[in-house]
Amino acid sequence: MPFFLYLPNYQKEDVLIGLEMGVDNFIIFPFDETTVINKIQHQIDKAEKLKFFDTPGFHQSFEKSPVAKFITQNEQILKINSAFSRLVRKPVDVEQLPKIEDVFDISYPETNEMNFRKCMNGLKDQCLFQALPLKHNPVLKFDVHLVYTEYLGEDKFMGEVMPVQRISRIDNTPDLSGELKRDATETGEKEAVWLTPREKEVLYWSAQGVPIKQIANILHISERTVEKHRANIMSKTDSNSIIEAIYAMQHKKGVNFN
Repeated sequence: MPFFLYLPNYQKEDVLIGLEMGVDNFIIFPFDETTVINKIQHQIDKAEKLKFFDTPGFHQSFEKSPVAKFITQNEQILKINSAFSRLVRKPVDVEQLPKIEDVFDISYPETNEMNFRKCMNGLKDQCLFQALPLKHNPVLKFDVHLVYTEYLGEDKFMGEVMPVQRISRIDNTPDLSGELKRDATETGEKEAVWLTPREKEVLYWSAQGVPIKQIANILHISERTVEKHRANIMSKTDSNSIIEAIYAMQHKKGVNFN
């Protein structure tokens, strides 16, 4: 329930005390009926929008989505889901999230930056940026869609991030098989530890924190096939999880995924 404080006249000290008490808004004499009604309605609408984040529908579509999503206001990212967290390598509940420009390189081409400024200044209600490279790993490129959504509040945009699907293979993937072969020769390990080209691609994208669904989109294969490749990788590296397999490749085999 919104809480208003009526003041017979404006006193700065009274307003500060009211704010400390958690007052939502003030009604100061003299006032007219329309102004008071608008203030109350605005506060009710604001409270309803905040409740939206606690609804099962929002939790299902945002928090549990395999698609990387974020909410932004004035370039500052306010909220991210788990899929986006893996991209920016920051926990979902971190106190200070980065700005959009700290995550994606929007400087090229010029049309990207121009459309971005239009969105942030309220001149456009949606923008699609194609093939934006990640700042910390330019090899990875994503399509980013920003859409103004009224229920989130003033000047807030919902962003969705999808890998560039036209990538059919990974030309910049390190040749892991060569390193594995050399290491196996030196240590006497069985040839079974060597990865196939497809397993190498799946491992590379998994090491970048890309979810199974997005890896499937990038490689144009089914999610089930990605899961099978990951299972093979875990078996060949004697790991209990894909994270453990990545760790083993990095720290035991010396493979660099950057």
